[in-house]
Amino acid sequence: MPKNVSGTALLAFLQPGCRFCGAIMPFYRDLQEQARKGTSLVGMTSGEEKTLRAYLAGYGVTPDEVVHVRFPEYGVWATPTLQLIDKTGKVLGQWVGQLNSQQEADIKERLLKD
Repeated sequence: MPKNVSGTALLAFLQPGCRFCGAIMPFYRDLQEQARKGTSLVGMTSGEEKTLRAYLAGYGVTPDEVVHVRFPEYGVWATPTLQLIDKTGKVLGQWVGQLNSQQEADIKERLLKD
């Protein structure tokens, strides 16, 4: 669990240069405002934190936190992967790959509910 997260968090497992990661950046930008209303948006990287932070900034995305992790420790094998977790670290939902409109709607609904 990221250090600075005390409630619900949306973990975005990303790799700079991943074409699907770049393709869903508009969705992350849209989520930023909703995420800040009770759900932390956390960028997760297996590389350097500063590299992911700069990558996200290039798309206008500013997460609450960026964390270096080993993806397999979170059950993540592909990017992009999103995990919605509660304050105990329990995974409430997971989405892998480029999102379709139904998946985007599902994530937004869960964020508004939690």
